[in-house]
Amino acid sequence: MTTTPASFSRIVFGVVSSVNTWKNRKSYAESWWRPNVTRGYIFLGRAPTLRYHPWPSSSPPFRINAPIKSRIKNKYVAHVTCENREVLAKYDHTEYFYIGTNSECVSSNIIFSFEMAFGGAGYALSYPLVEALSTKVGGRVQQYPNYSSDFILQACLADFGVSLTHRRGFLQIDLHGDISGLLSAHPQSPILFLHLHEPLCVHKPSATEGKATERHLDHGRRFSKTPFFMLNTRSLTNDPCETPHEFFLESVEKTRGNQVVTTYVRSSPRNVPPCSSNDNHSADHMSKIEVFSSSTTIKQAGLMECCDVEETADMNIAHIKSRACMKNAIIA
Repeated sequence: MTTTPASFSRIVFGVVSSVNTWKNRKSYAESWWRPNVTRGYIFLGRAPTLRYHPWPSSSPPFRINAPIKSRIKNKYVAHVTCENREVLAKYDHTEYFYIGTNSECVSSNIIFSFEMAFGGAGYALSYPLVEALSTKVGGRVQQYPNYSSDFILQACLADFGVSLTHRRGFLQIDLHGDISGLLSAHPQSPILFLHLHEPLCVHKPSATEGKATERHLDHGRRFSKTPFFMLNTRSLTNDPCETPHEFFLESVEKTRGNQVVTTYVRSSPRNVPPCSSNDNHSADHMSKIEVFSSSTTIKQAGLMECCDVEETADMNIAHIKSRACMKNAIIA
């Protein structure tokens, strides 16, 4: 394991996209791309039309796919670059590493593989492994002409005896409709890559605040003998003690002293009575939550976070201050 944080100059991003969809996806790329800092390319199936010229420096430079890559599907991934750097630094870049995750849906994993990194969620390959793959991928494409690019990659890696290193934070999202439940159930781990495709929604343009206690997913059907998803789910309910309070991200601002203030606002009233078992301590009146945290502390996977809830002059606003946990702290 290396102890030196990986710099952006040592990470190369590769994203497969399409000229036909670039107009709508350009803003996604520019949200994380940092000119003269991040490195990488957008791979397109053909040259951009004149409407995209001159190609802006605010977007990653493009490359045209070679014929050998012509069957790679159009995928787009949103990156969280700072978290990527911190997480990848935990792995020895001189060794062979294939880092990613499988699908949230059991059926997708059965069709492809439980040990294949799904390209929608993205994956990370160490440089020595990429160097070795460059001598093999052409032959594998010819050997498996009808398989997806993700499967071909896994087949190539099998030649080198490299298996998938599962890492939380890669989100494939083989789901449709409202995915707020999935995001709420996300583990205490940074989101690294997020697969974007149009049929998804979370009621508003941003995601709900993730809380491990709010594990719900609107799958619209009950479990049969085979579970549908690779995570715990719960049915929707009108029970006021189980119906979650949904807040959406409104803004993120950096303040003095390396502090970040993240503001969440209530999406809509729950339209259920207060929970009778909370001794009348209802949160239904709460309209906004402001979370104060350090801008220099990256969330560590598997470690809980502690905080203090402070009173404010406005009873409809809650102030939550993140802090280090005390010894033997438990979730209240």
